[in-house]
This record gives sequence, structure tokens and C-alpha cells, in this order.
Amino acid sequence: MDEMQTMDDSQAMSNPQTKNDPQPFDYRHKDTQLKGKLCLPSGSGPFPALLVMADARGLGPGVIRRARTLAQEGYVALATDLYGEGAFYPNP
Repeated sequence: MDEMQTMDDSQAMSNPQTKNDPQPFDYRHKDTQLKGKLCLPSGSGPFPALLVMADARGLGPGVIRRARTLAQEGYVALATDLYGEGAFYPNP
């Protein structure tokens, strides 16, 4: 397996900043620090919420893009971190 990488928002999105852009969302499972990305819809809530599960490679650009799209459709969307520290493996 290739070396683990941590991805920042600029690698996932190249569009100008909007309310739907991913925001860091840190959480913990036992001893593992997890770093998800939270995308919020525009307007005032309440809003339905969804978890956007990462694929086997981790928290990559496709997962973050999906969360952003869901936020644009009116959902609070949390792109999850499976491995900790926002890890992404480009070539599984």
C-alpha cells in the first residue's frame, strides 16, 4: 500500500469559497483522532443530516465532493474519516 497522505480542502475543491465548502470536523473513536469534513447548506435550518462514508481509500476528493453536493441540495453532510487524521491512500 502506498504511503498515507493527508488531504486538504484545496485538493478536493478548486471553486471559490462558499457556505457549502468543507469545514474541518474533528472527532474521536477510542484512541484514534478522526478528521472529517462538514458541509453545510445555505439558509437557516433545521436541516436533515447525512453521513457520507469514505471508500476504501479514505477521505478523498470524491467523498468530499459528494458531501458538498448534498449540502447544495439542503442537507448537512459529514464526510467521514475511516483511518484517522484525514488519511487518504491514492492507490490502494
